[in-house]
Amino acid sequence: MQRFLTFVVLLLLTVPVGLSIQGCANKNSNYCNGVGYGYTNDQPVSIALQPQTTGLSVAFSQTSQLQAPSAQNCKGGSASVGSYTYGTSDRTIADVSPTGAVCGGTWNLHTPAVADYTTCLPTNKTGVAYMTASAAGFSSNQVAVYSHPPLTSISIQGPTSGNAGAPQCLSQGQTKALDATAYCSSTGTTGQCPSQTIPTGQPVLLCSPAPTDGSAATVPACNALIGHITYAAASAGVVTIDQNGVATAQAPGSTLITGTIAQTSSNAGYFYTCPPASIKLNVASTGATNANVTLNTPLALTATVTDTNNNVINGLALTYVSTNPGSIAVSSTGGVTASFPSNSAITAICQPTTCNPAPINVMGTLGTGVPVLSNFVQIASPGKNSNFIWVSSPGSPYFVPIDLSTGTIGNQIKMPYSPNSMVLDPTGTTLYFGSYKELMTYTATTNSLASEVPNVPGVVLAVSPTNSTVVVNDQLRGVLYLYTPSSGAYTSFAGVGQKAVFAPDGQTVYIVGNGVLYIHNNFTGWSVETLPANQATPTTGICPATNTTSPIPQDPTSYPPNTTANPNNTYNMFCSPDLAVTIPAAAVFLSGATTSAYGECPDTTVAPVVNYPEAGTVAAVSDHVATIPVPVDPNQPYIDFNHIIGASANPAELTDVSLTVPINACPTNANGQTTGITLNPAPVVNQFSLAAYGITNINEVVPATNSLEAFVTYGSSATTTPSGGALLPVYKPSTTAGSPGTLSSVTLSGNAVAPVAGVFSPDNTLFFAGTTGDNQLHVIDTTTLLDTKQIDPKLTDINGNPLPPVFLAVKPRPTT
Repeated sequence: MQRFLTFVVLLLLTVPVGLSIQGCANKNSNYCNGVGYGYTNDQPVSIALQPQTTGLSVAFSQTSQLQAPSAQNCKGGSASVGSYTYGTSDRTIADVSPTGAVCGGTWNLHTPAVADYTTCLPTNKTGVAYMTASAAGFSSNQVAVYSHPPLTSISIQGPTSGNAGAPQCLSQGQTKALDATAYCSSTGTTGQCPSQTIPTGQPVLLCSPAPTDGSAATVPACNALIGHITYAAASAGVVTIDQNGVATAQAPGSTLITGTIAQTSSNAGYFYTCPPASIKLNVASTGATNANVTLNTPLALTATVTDTNNNVINGLALTYVSTNPGSIAVSSTGGVTASFPSNSAITAICQPTTCNPAPINVMGTLGTGVPVLSNFVQIASPGKNSNFIWVSSPGSPYFVPIDLSTGTIGNQIKMPYSPNSMVLDPTGTTLYFGSYKELMTYTATTNSLASEVPNVPGVVLAVSPTNSTVVVNDQLRGVLYLYTPSSGAYTSFAGVGQKAVFAPDGQTVYIVGNGVLYIHNNFTGWSVETLPANQATPTTGICPATNTTSPIPQDPTSYPPNTTANPNNTYNMFCSPDLAVTIPAAAVFLSGATTSAYGECPDTTVAPVVNYPEAGTVAAVSDHVATIPVPVDPNQPYIDFNHIIGASANPAELTDVSLTVPINACPTNANGQTTGITLNPAPVVNQFSLAAYGITNINEVVPATNSLEAFVTYGSSATTTPSGGALLPVYKPSTTAGSPGTLSSVTLSGNAVAPVAGVFSPDNTLFFAGTTGDNQLHVIDTTTLLDTKQIDPKLTDINGNPLPPVFLAVKPRPTT
């Protein structure tokens, strides 16, 4: 019993002690050290003040604001602070108010009738003061505040070539810490920006990067004097810049850099990411630069791009183009698909502004802002295909569709007005007929009138590869139109042109007139090159105005007048001058007393910039010109050769100009400015007489897309069929660059007098020649060079008089 009582007593004594110990344990947990003394968990133990990394920059008498401090407890969480006390290491350099407002100088205190900390009084003392925030016995980190004279300009110091200061580019992925040079405006020998030598109002150098040649600096570095500059790129696709001013090169091009400091932004300069030096295009599976493709079976191409520092560029936004998109198309990723048997040359282009962009005022610097061309890859899709053909003639208000698969010659389709031109867009979708009253469009699949556009009268000179832009020239009023079919919108420019051609990418159109070259580029806009007296000259033959006996258009008959005395109111598509673009599209060749070339690389070494400088001339007369690429040489897969085939009536000659196409990057001088291309080595010229053909005017040089031949159509003074039959000249260029080809003839059947117009079938197996004398369409087999068939389209004028097929268009006919 006694033992039991003892146990109960001990138990009663133990319970309160246990409760007391438990109560102490709960109380101690509120302390950081867990033992009941020191800082509690909700008290601040550290204070952070921002911007700690970059600090602040203020000009004399300028104000700024520290960011609100943040306090942490011992657990790393936020701690509540009722108020902070701010301090500065030197209030004669930079002062701080009780609310954290910073002054580039000293805040006003105890000024009669003026509240304290409302006026920043300049001390004109350059230096760095350090700000802190304090509370509960703790002080924050220091924030540097740079006080300095007011800045008038900042210029970026990016990658440069030593003390010369010439800009350099960085390759993709390379980095560089940006620096700057800053200026203030002289206030004379005293004041905020004093100078003993520089007159008032002139710029005074405040700070600049240290010389790289080891010489002593004359001014401090900007980061030490004025503080952190925040840089921003206008195009983040070219370069990205972090908060520390470290730039990382991204895609090729140049971009404006803006520098911000002391609440002032300035266009500080430009950054350059190295552009492509070369683009090597080939078949992904074989590495070859030519290939046959099966219909509707994609073939992948691959492009290897190296920059001007010989480093590989990845992820580049290249534009892939086909010279024959209606039959052989190429996707935005380089996939080639043939929908019909034909031939094409595929090129990859780094084309501003989607690739290698640049602000217009630094275009050409270090090779940025200008296009870069790859070699071409020759694609063939073997086979044969039937065709649709459309024929018309100036002075006739009709056109006639022909279906060769069935042999059906359609009825004449009456147009609102007689056309002066006819162009089928490269996609085979729309027929465009020009007249001096309106532009007329017809749907190719149904031959039905789609639209009449009275706001765009004139001659249809060209249609872009994707049918997005139509070039129309109102020669009566001297207006060039760029018409957008999808919206009906158009822009205009003063000029009169005879011929036009688009580059395969559709970004540039060249228009040639008598002694003048007009160029429109989607990036640089319009350029006009006034040519020397011997370039882009009129035809050497007889090129009369068409249909001078009746007005054009037919209805109303009084508009516009069209007489022999006023022949400019008609347009003859066979007149000169003419032009042709190389493949790849590095240059455009112009016919004339000399055959000349103008390149797409601008000459930025002169002012004003010459966007399309002369690339070379050949002492050979030509009335019309055409381009034939030489088949790819497997021993030189990335060197492209072209034949420029020209023909003239007086003298009656065919000229074969063989040249190496200047591809890859535009050439630059020692200062990194583009200089324009030159034809190097000099082109090789081979000539052949056309005297036997009785030519009075060269009408066309029509090349095949498979590079095997070109036909020459012409006008003749003959009124009856020549003895032995009319002859159609055909030239087969050599597959060896610089070597002469072979000139021969096709004898035309029947009563043909002269082959005045012609067009190839898309598969290049047939050539269709429109002839005078019999007013028929002759079908030439390009393998045997025989006139295998004659088609009478029964094309007439408004009075029923027969006319030769002059306007010709053809597209492949689907087999199903």
